[in-house]
Amino acid sequence: MLHRLLPVVPTHGGGRTLGAVALVVVLLLAGLLLTVPSSVTASPAAPAPTPAASPAAAFNPPCAPINVTGVCVSIQNPNEPDIVPATGTQSPVEPSTTQNLPLVVKSEAPLNTTTSASARSGPDSPIILNVTGTLWNGDPYYSNYDGSVFHSATDQWWDGPLNTTNTTYRWWYLVNISATTTGGQANFLPGMSMTWSIEITYNVSGNFIHEGGPDGPQFHYTYDGAWPKSPYKGSTQYDGAAAYGQDLTTTVVPSQPNWNDSVTVSLATTPLDVAQNASIGQAYLDVTEHGSNGTLLGTATFSVSSPNGVDTGVAKTHFTIPASYAQQANATVLYVLHVSDVWGDWVTSAPATYKVGGNGSFAVGQFGDDLGLVSSPNVNFPTSPIAPGTPVALHLTSQNQHTAIASATIFYSVDLPELGTVNSFSSAMSRINSTSFSGTIPGLPLGAGVNFTVEAWDFASTGEVSTDYNYSVQPIGTVLPSIADNGTFFYVAVRDAGAGTWVNGATVSVIGPGAYFRSVGTTFAGLAYPNATGAPYSPIVVPAGSTYTVTVDDPGFHGGSGTTSGVVTLQLPATHAMGAHTVLAANNSYAIYESGDLVVFWLNGTLPSAPVAPPETSSVFIGSIVGLVVASAAVYPLVGWYRRIQKRREEETKRVTL
Repeated sequence: MLHRLLPVVPTHGGGRTLGAVALVVVLLLAGLLLTVPSSVTASPAAPAPTPAASPAAAFNPPCAPINVTGVCVSIQNPNEPDIVPATGTQSPVEPSTTQNLPLVVKSEAPLNTTTSASARSGPDSPIILNVTGTLWNGDPYYSNYDGSVFHSATDQWWDGPLNTTNTTYRWWYLVNISATTTGGQANFLPGMSMTWSIEITYNVSGNFIHEGGPDGPQFHYTYDGAWPKSPYKGSTQYDGAAAYGQDLTTTVVPSQPNWNDSVTVSLATTPLDVAQNASIGQAYLDVTEHGSNGTLLGTATFSVSSPNGVDTGVAKTHFTIPASYAQQANATVLYVLHVSDVWGDWVTSAPATYKVGGNGSFAVGQFGDDLGLVSSPNVNFPTSPIAPGTPVALHLTSQNQHTAIASATIFYSVDLPELGTVNSFSSAMSRINSTSFSGTIPGLPLGAGVNFTVEAWDFASTGEVSTDYNYSVQPIGTVLPSIADNGTFFYVAVRDAGAGTWVNGATVSVIGPGAYFRSVGTTFAGLAYPNATGAPYSPIVVPAGSTYTVTVDDPGFHGGSGTTSGVVTLQLPATHAMGAHTVLAANNSYAIYESGDLVVFWLNGTLPSAPVAPPETSSVFIGSIVGLVVASAAVYPLVGWYRRIQKRREEETKRVTL
């Protein structure tokens, strides 16, 4: 008995009429690995010639029985999905709607033994492929060509037999679930659940007997591209109201907003969606707000135009409920999400609400109880020194969702042993929402030691200060444990002698001979050095035995004779040891001094000319310095600093980590 369907006009995803889209089973496969001899149709019962190589030798898929003695069916092409499962009747894969699904009906005996049984189409065809379908929204799918069976609009539903040397199933016939019509239109839609079976027709003394088909095994598969779960009854993927939660994850931040908070509603697809190639097509957010007395305060609908372009690599989108919906404490905001996949299949979330809070105040009075602080990389507990140039991101949150943070500031000091200085800084943290702030301690140079605290205030003007946190940056001996004899490394320091401060943010460039090497960076608290491109505090070794053009551009430098305002340039011979202690250049507005591996640009101050200074340990050097001090009081800060830094270099650098 042939399988019959009512001619129901289907829609997909709640509104896409299939119209002329029909299921066409194209039985003559173009480009198949197997060929059909021209003599087959003229003499159906003639023995098939032996091929050069059996198809089964390269690909031997499972052949599932179809409730007809001596007949089974398998997938024909190894590049297609495993539509015929190894066990059971449900395929473990979901093919694309663009894939043809060629099938091979294998038989121990010929299926087209008589002329009347050799019909290529119609109810007397010896091989009939029955396929029924259900759309994602539960509507049945039917053929525009024939309401009783799915088949091609052509007069050829099957092809064969193929040439085989299979000793069990010698007779192979081809049928195909074609992805497109002969005109190129798609036959299927994403999310369709398909059931198919093979029907064999025998002509016994003029009586046609049908076996298999709807009365035999029914095989199942589903096309990918649609939401894996459907809220529509009648759908194979039906999951009722839970479908939305299976297809999408929703995150609301902050989950308990306070006064003047905007709220971010984020949507993301699930791993199951990714596996089934389903992604967001459109999304809408309906918002309704009522006051504490029930008065309607406002409604709005928000939409997104490019939902899959927000987060690279993830089908994700965001909505923002603006702060205008958080102007009354205790108001209730109700929101509903409507999201479709790219094919127009819609799922709707259950209504959800949140209540707008006030701002509150710190309840306990202790930072650790009222506030939480996390860092990346984590410096909240003893840790190894971090790499040079690594910023430390800090995230501050209120432990009570109803206590808002009014403001927060990072106070940090940086110890630079190379210069023998400690510098203090502060940085305001940025508001993410009422209970969440973020801030960053910038990446720092080699060997820096950092101590920091965070101070936060609530809206009642109550301030709380965190405990002290400490971390350090790797020293040169860790980053560059050894420097080859043909390499060198040196530091550049920039000081504004007139202001008595180390210069922060001066541009320092180091250019090698012929400009084959170029490094550009900025000073932090006066310190810089040759660095990797794009990583200003990642040190690199430069070739020794070359002269480098070192240029300092400090907007605070007033310039002088022979200089461009703000810019000082030095030709620096770089040796492997860099052990000299020498005044390299000086005029009426600056001096440049080399102390071992440290080159100091002493700007906006004068230093009496001295072509070469002897080592600092000699009495001659000390005497000459005393003479220079008598000659010019401006040099005294340099000598005093130099003595302090030499003493500090003799000590072991202390690194405190927490």
